[in-house]
Amino acid sequence: MSVALASRIDIRTAVRPVMQAVVAEFGETASLHIRSGDKRVCVETVDGTHAVRRVIPVGETLPLYAGETGRVFLSTLPPAEVAEFVDAAIAAGLDGARLERDLVAVRKKGYFIGIGERTKDVGAISVALWGPSAMLAVMTVSGPATRWSRAAMEAASGRILKLTKPFAGERHA
Repeated sequence: MSVALASRIDIRTAVRPVMQAVVAEFGETASLHIRSGDKRVCVETVDGTHAVRRVIPVGETLPLYAGETGRVFLSTLPPAEVAEFVDAAIAAGLDGARLERDLVAVRKKGYFIGIGERTKDVGAISVALWGPSAMLAVMTVSGPATRWSRAAMEAASGRILKLTKPFAGERHA
């Protein structure tokens, strides 16, 4: 989804109550990301409630393939486009085979959980948010891996998927 489309839909206003509910329930930071060409941009955050928390600045722009959020973006793209991003990720030093395995897992589960994919010692779970005919954005919930561990995120995944159900749409490319 482009930045222009996001502004027309006002995804930030639509998703913010879901983000607030996730933060209220789990205490970890929620962030909302949209696609802008070959990048992803953070367009909204709701800070976690813990003294030690993940901070993501609105406006942060990263390669589309970067981190847990990137895995979800890539999982929704056509194969030819995925291949281009995998090549770019490999050129940036990432493990292309692992990235491709991760994309299969995202398509199967509807979310991606990772520890330190982009930032050391940070756990994150990312979920695609859909409109009537296309993916609108990715919501990521992140925090220190000592607290927001793989087990904690797996335990929270069902509830996060339930909270994002209004944006469930088609979960597969």
